[in-house]
Amino acid sequence: MSLVFSRYDASKTYTGQKKFDCGNAAINKFVADSLKKQVAKNLSAAFVLTDSANHDQFVGFYTSMMASIGVEGLRNLNLGSLPNRVPCMRLVMLGIDRSWQGKQLGRRLLQHAIGSMMAAAEHVGVFGLYLDADAKAVEFYLRHGFVMLEPRQDPNPTPMFLHIATARAALR
Repeated sequence: MSLVFSRYDASKTYTGQKKFDCGNAAINKFVADSLKKQVAKNLSAAFVLTDSANHDQFVGFYTSMMASIGVEGLRNLNLGSLPNRVPCMRLVMLGIDRSWQGKQLGRRLLQHAIGSMMAAAEHVGVFGLYLDADAKAVEFYLRHGFVMLEPRQDPNPTPMFLHIATARAALR
């Protein structure tokens, strides 16, 4: 196993990308049909884990974009006075192929996404990291400091948020 972490290259063909299976049909379809197009159009940035010992086998990925969230979605967090639209980075998709799950690789991708948010905050306003968690992923994100913005309504995604101050404190 020789895992390599890199920015996703839309001009490259990754071994196994079309057969990627993380256990979530929507994410699998996105990887097979839309990831390359979205990155090529700069609609999102993507980072990928590949196994260089196995012809750059597609192991896992995440995508992110700049976004904003309505202040009403953050009211229950008691973060003080905020503008109507709050700038954030949005974690759109994150997945690890089933054959690689259980090796802390999702955690590694999430840590990189949080680091990307922190780096972006040095150049533009970023209040935190927002995502819509699949029902099976809510506990994973809670363990990493995210809070639910609404009560769970499985099987619908749960909006979650990681405030940048919480992320900074976790890095210390």
